[in-house]
Amino acid sequence: MRDEDQKKEMGRNLARLRNQRGWTGEKLAEMISSNAGHVSQMENGVRGIGAKVMPKICKALGITPNDLYGVVGGESENKPSGGELAPPADLSPEKKLLWDSIVKMTDDEALEMLTDYRRGIRDREAKR
Repeated sequence: MRDEDQKKEMGRNLARLRNQRGWTGEKLAEMISSNAGHVSQMENGVRGIGAKVMPKICKALGITPNDLYGVVGGESENKPSGGELAPPADLSPEKKLLWDSIVKMTDDEALEMLTDYRRGIRDREAKR
């Protein structure tokens, strides 16, 4: 998939997920410490969803990067409530530990994880 197509697809997914919550672009912008113009540009594929803002979007919407990329499955069932995200009730103890470590990540740690994740997706696509 070309970068331009990926930006547009991710933007459509972001708009859909935001709208499912009944949020305005302004509300999402506030949740991620940005502005409505930036959110609009991401949703319209004018700007890509950068590695620095993606963890903030995921945390605010209670989703994973896969939900934005449109990879496998739908959105997380764990909707945001304005506070800390609670793990789904059916997690195994091992997955609960993983959940807890991800939720507690600093922005720098999340950025590193997402950079590695994106690199992995690009490597898989290049092999196709």
